[in-house]
Amino acid sequence: MGGKATWLILIAVGGVVTAGVVDAAWGSSSTPEAAQAGDHSVTTAVAEPPPPPSPPPPGEPEPIAGQGYAKVFGDEFDAALDPAVWTEKQFWEDEPRAGAIVVSDGAVKISNARPYYGDQSLTTGPYWFGDPVKESWQFGYFEARMRFTDAKGSWPAFWLISKAHATADWPNCLEPDVNFELDIMEYQGDEPTQFYGTEHRNTGDVCGTPDSTNSVFTNPGALAGVWHTFSVKWTATDLTWYVDDIQQGAPQPLLDSGDQQMYIALSMQACGWDSTNACDAATPDPLVTEVDWVHVWQK
Repeated sequence: MGGKATWLILIAVGGVVTAGVVDAAWGSSSTPEAAQAGDHSVTTAVAEPPPPPSPPPPGEPEPIAGQGYAKVFGDEFDAALDPAVWTEKQFWEDEPRAGAIVVSDGAVKISNARPYYGDQSLTTGPYWFGDPVKESWQFGYFEARMRFTDAKGSWPAFWLISKAHATADWPNCLEPDVNFELDIMEYQGDEPTQFYGTEHRNTGDVCGTPDSTNSVFTNPGALAGVWHTFSVKWTATDLTWYVDDIQQGAPQPLLDSGDQQMYIALSMQACGWDSTNACDAATPDPLVTEVDWVHVWQK
């Protein structure tokens, strides 16, 4: 018995599937078994592999890449400070010295000159206690690229302070009213390779409630005198610190006051925080914290 069959041939080469049609005939010499086998053969197409995942958006930090974060705030310090965003002091500090905070060469420079102030700061918080907080956030990934003076007496920091801490009706000590402080990076010049990252449940033991802390202490190498990126991922459950996108220590559980709105502080304090970092005749004048940029990312 003779006949003709039309075959659809699928060939996969390098992930690309090519289709072709071939006519084949068999004559009377073909066996029924061969014809029957031909009638029931199945050609299986090779599925194309799924496309690769999209690359992270430009500038997305490696520790949060692909996790659904978007940048919600940033300042590259390429222009004068925006007074609607930045305050050139902490609300508990005296008036800032003239020229203590300047923007030049694409960075903001926070200088603490002799006679040294306890604090010289740039924040997104209020000017005086009870003034409006300008920018604050709850949870996210906070990062800043910084360089600071390498010397005994140097005490730079990148930190977050609870918005409630700065309001006119705080604290109300009839009830426990705890604050929160998150030190993304704190450094003292007598420990040139020591990184400190700390959360404070109640800075200052307000209303008689003792402060409690969780910290990471690591030695990632020389921190002062060169540029580094310091960051923290703050979630509803824990905190993870990074230096140059490298995780420092283990994540720490978030303390129960750590769900507050927080504002940014960048500072150059001096001559502390403990006596081993006291200023002396060799301490440079001024001590300087430089910040190339600061970013906030949130889901």
